[in-house]
Parts: sequence; C-alpha cells; structure tokens
Amino acid sequence: MKIVKESLYEKFTEGGDPISDMGIGFAPKIKKAMETYYRYGSSYTLPEFKDNQRIRDIVEKAPNDKEKQIKLATTMKKLITDPEKMARRYQAALGMNLDYIADVFLIGWAELMDIDNILATRPYYSGRRNPYNPGTRSSRVVKF
Repeated sequence: MKIVKESLYEKFTEGGDPISDMGIGFAPKIKKAMETYYRYGSSYTLPEFKDNQRIRDIVEKAPNDKEKQIKLATTMKKLITDPEKMARRYQAALGMNLDYIADVFLIGWAELMDIDNILATRPYYSGRRNPYNPGTRSSRVVKF
C-alpha cells in the first residue's frame, strides 16, 4: 500500500477570506474599478480633515462595539450621494486601519457608480513596454 501525501499551497487564515485572498469576487472587483476610475480622468482628492473627523466620530460614539460602528457608517453611507465623498471616507477609514468601516463606504461607492462600465471602458496600466514606441509603457482597454 502506498501512502499519498497531499497538501494545499494556498494561504488561509482565520481572519482572511479565501475568495478575497485569491483576488476574485465582488470586493476585489470594486477596488479595481475604484483604482481604474480615479487613475484616469477624475478629480479625486485625498481625504480632508472633515472626512477623517467623521470616521473618528463614528468610533467615538461606539468605542468598543464594532456592530454599532458599522450601523453608524451605514447610516452615513445612505445620506451621501456624491461618489467622490464616498471615496474620501473610504480612504480615511483605511488610513485609520478600520477596514470594516472602509468596506461600508467601498460598497456605497459601488452602489453609486456603474463598476462594470468602468472596468469595460477605462484603460488600465498594463506595465508592458509599448513595441511601437520604445521606452514607453502602454495602457490598454480591458474587455470582460
């Protein structure tokens, strides 16, 4: 009888999401759309003091209760109608290492924007050299 040794070469942790770690699913798709949208032709600015203060207010209202912080962030998300403001709040929460709050604003941004259209029509940086113009890098349009 032969013993067969099998193992998985994938990274799974208790706090991680295997689908997100592999780069598939809805959340990576939204992040890619956000990076693509703001890289090419948008007026996005870094989080302002007001955005950072709003995230601090959420944490101060419920210092030890993540569920209540998520509820407060969801309420704030429902009141925001500007995708630029939603993106700034997302970046502000990421800057404070509050990923669970940042996810609320990331989903809110996706609800305000048409992410499939962004991914289909905006060019993204491929990183490959352009064979027709040596010394430059190319960008190409991605079709899904």
